[in-house]
Amino acid sequence: MTPFGPFAPDLPEPERLAGFRELRALAFLLLGGAHPLVTRLAEAETDAGAAADALSLLDRLPPLPMRRLLSTWMALRRGARPSGPAAAA
Repeated sequence: MTPFGPFAPDLPEPERLAGFRELRALAFLLLGGAHPLVTRLAEAETDAGAAADALSLLDRLPPLPMRRLLSTWMALRRGARPSGPAAAA
């Protein structure tokens, strides 16, 4: 997987940390707190090796959990608003 978001080497430090924390929160909710990706994303805030491991773990997720995690993260990053009947309420 090509480095993106907090995994990109040229990202400013505050954005990188925010990205890892957002991904970690979503991984916790979608994969469970015991999933290794949650731990590696926490460690990635201070350890470049852990960031590489986290990206590798993310790349090895089954397609549906990966899609859910990344699409939710992208919606948050882009400020997407919900659509459909629930959004009108």
